[in-house]
Amino acid sequence: MLSCLVSDRLNPLIIAGRFGHVIVIPKDGGTNMLKSAIWQELRELDWLVKNVTAKYEDEEFMYDQICARWLDQCFTNDILNLHHIIKYARRMKEKK
Repeated sequence: MLSCLVSDRLNPLIIAGRFGHVIVIPKDGGTNMLKSAIWQELRELDWLVKNVTAKYEDEEFMYDQICARWLDQCFTNDILNLHHIIKYARRMKEKK
């Protein structure tokens, strides 16, 4: 079952390669990454990563050419899709 799953849905050539990670900390030295301004900057950074062109040995690559894939789609950073509830979560925290 696993070999079928891998061959049908997962591109092992992309997954088996190297990965890049970005570690982000708040500029204000705090620990709260749920501030709306920080969340907006994270979304902008995500956009930049997905739209940058990398050149290697005279060949150019876009994110969608080299991303880790599942079902022929680039993996997404689903947590960034929570931006619409950040303000709500902050209001709830302030009420406590």
